[in-house]
Amino acid sequence: TAVTAGLGYPHGPLAWGELVGGRRLLTLQEALHRTTGDPRYRPTHWVTERVQLGLPLTFEHAEK
Repeated sequence: TAVTAGLGYPHGPLAWGELVGGRRLLTLQEALHRTTGDPRYRPTHWVTERVQLGLPLTFEHAEK
């Protein structure tokens, strides 16, 4: 919401990830990181875990 309202982007980063697909997003991040060596493209543990578990990027955990 902050990105769409504050920056005027049509979607926030997680919504873009959902549109592209978690697996594809992870593959792109891995390739960018491998090619450039730039740490900003290193996939986060959170994204990697979500993709491995087959969970959507916008899935919210239930409170305990």
